[in-house]
Amino acid sequence: MDEGFYVYLHLISGTRVSRKSSCSSYCIVHVADHDDDPVPGWNIVSHVAERSKNPIWDAEFFISIAEIEAKINARFHTKKGFRIEVYNKDKGRSAAEEPLGMVIIPWEDISEFKEERRTIPLTALGGGKVRSCS
Repeated sequence: MDEGFYVYLHLISGTRVSRKSSCSSYCIVHVADHDDDPVPGWNIVSHVAERSKNPIWDAEFFISIAEIEAKINARFHTKKGFRIEVYNKDKGRSAAEEPLGMVIIPWEDISEFKEERRTIPLTALGGGKVRSCS
């Protein structure tokens, strides 16, 4: 892969990400393997969108594929794509945050020359949606 290849990922917002009236949520982006599991070694984290059932993260990332490949010690295109996990950041708990769901953006859906907005349903738990642009 060309060292100058970057992916633009814009995590825009979520819709009904929690079954509760509202929560403080954030996203973690991982590289996904072919079983949809996160590949260790690389991730990025959005800021926390405070107390909303429909959070707005408006988080923009310019992701270097060369940097990902160096950190996971594998070629990115041999993996499935990006895994975006959404969590409830409960400030009063010492245990791990509550997972709200996740989405996968497959490698073949990431275009080198085309910006595409999409709304992707969360799998598991709340059943909400995440809007992104890649």
